[in-house]
Amino acid sequence: SGILAASPKTYDGGWAEKIDGVPETLQGPPYNLITRGAPFTARRVFRLQFDSPLAGDVRPFLLGQSLSKGNRNATISDSWLHDSYARAALLQSTGARAERLLVQRAGGVHVSSELEWLEGDLALQDVQVVDSTFEQCGEPAIEVSPQAAGTVLRGNSVEPTSRAVGMPPFLLPLASPPPQPPPWSPTSPPAPPPLPPPSPPLPSSPAPSHPPPPVPPP
Repeated sequence: SGILAASPKTYDGGWAEKIDGVPETLQGPPYNLITRGAPFTARRVFRLQFDSPLAGDVRPFLLGQSLSKGNRNATISDSWLHDSYARAALLQSTGARAERLLVQRAGGVHVSSELEWLEGDLALQDVQVVDSTFEQCGEPAIEVSPQAAGTVLRGNSVEPTSRAVGMPPFLLPLASPPPQPPPWSPTSPPAPPPLPPPSPPLPSSPAPSHPPPPVPPP
């Protein structure tokens, strides 16, 4: 390991020394890191300057890792992993802990870095898989790479068949249905505004008075 003396310089389009493009360099010797069919399209390269010489066994084309950017001490807990097409979980970060899992009908849990895919810590170590149940997860249900130093497996049970479960006990508090909204009812249209009061009746005019017609003489 080493400490950077300055911010990395960025080179786009290939290695700073113009050896070749990034995919071509990673595919060929002495790296031999990825196959020619791997979909590796990144072209960005960083040149690093350290504040002091690195260890003598550090040589060109070794794979490096930034410890400040890793996912160390990740935790998967109280989870139900089931019916996975392949592995249920791949633990690749140092200090990762999987605890109180129910794993069913999957490829189990693998503790391993896959550097040919540029995945995982370079020195994967101190991973824990504890207090978990594996049902119908193949053999072995927990596979540990020989390079994963310090791996702890404790309190796990492995069963060849899986039981039908509605919900693991640790998920039951989350299984109750959420409260339902009140039944929908159409909204009544707003009431029309009140009618204005009726106009008062107009005052009646007195009938005109006319003298009675004359009475003819007998």
